[in-house]
Amino acid sequence: MAMRKPLGFLLISFLLISNCDRYECSKSVEADFSLQFDLAGGIGGVHHRLVVYEDGKMENTDRAYLPYGSGPSLELMVYDSLTTAEKAAWAGRFNEVGLFCLDDSYHPAERIADGFWYELSVTSGENAKTITASDWASPNRPAYFKDLHGLFWELYYELYVPVRDSVNVGTLFNWQKYVVMPWPFTEQAPLTNNVYTEYFFSEIDSTGEIARYLNDLYYPDGDYNKDIHYLHLEGDYLHRFTMIDSGFKVNSAHPVQYWPQELSIHLSDITDEGVVVRDEVFRQVAALFIEPLYVNSIFVEVLTTEEESAYYLTLMNGMVVD
Repeated sequence: MAMRKPLGFLLISFLLISNCDRYECSKSVEADFSLQFDLAGGIGGVHHRLVVYEDGKMENTDRAYLPYGSGPSLELMVYDSLTTAEKAAWAGRFNEVGLFCLDDSYHPAERIADGFWYELSVTSGENAKTITASDWASPNRPAYFKDLHGLFWELYYELYVPVRDSVNVGTLFNWQKYVVMPWPFTEQAPLTNNVYTEYFFSEIDSTGEIARYLNDLYYPDGDYNKDIHYLHLEGDYLHRFTMIDSGFKVNSAHPVQYWPQELSIHLSDITDEGVVVRDEVFRQVAALFIEPLYVNSIFVEVLTTEEESAYYLTLMNGMVVD
């Protein structure tokens, strides 16, 4: 695996080397080390795990959380390996910060909202060290933690991310199936360019037609229908509603995207348990999503005047771990 050294690494390396006299430690990390590194937290709640074995083999695990609280989290794994020279270089980085002589934990008195939590365990011969830490508000971080924090993110960007992004296999999930309904009330309540707009029936619906239409969809028996989810088509966009007291809110808008018919996998084949795609199919599917956030991830196969389905998909590199 080729190691990349971005500008940020050069700056961090300079800081570590310039402060190396602070990290004189009698215990050293040798090239045959093993490690486990966990990075978790942030907005949306990620959990990434990097494992490096003594022989250089690597396992990168990404925990995916289903949206809307619809189910348990899933774990996906990808594999790679480090050369002997690459492992030796990483051992050198650990020794620059005097890893085995650092404290066991670095936590502020108060956690930062949406901050990250870190745990690094390194074993080398008879020496072992586990360090836990969480984000500090600058400028209150101690000097030791500043350099350790840099090391955490080097592990993520130089080892975890390149492995995750280099694989040719992924798992395609359907998070949600929607029923697409044409929106017949554009004159009274236009949806285009009105995301987050709240419409009240008393202001737009003197005949009660819109209220009856939406109540039949969302409250067919007087109770909210949790089993069917709707998207409303106006022009080239699909809109998701949130029902509010005496009206509705345009919650989001998604451009109509057609699933390529030439692909060997059909939308209806993709379940919430995931479908593995490899090699050329993986590359074709990956090209459909807008990176890095996969914002436009709702697809349809066709759109006619009849009732159609749309699928909210996501593609994650790797294969699900049982």
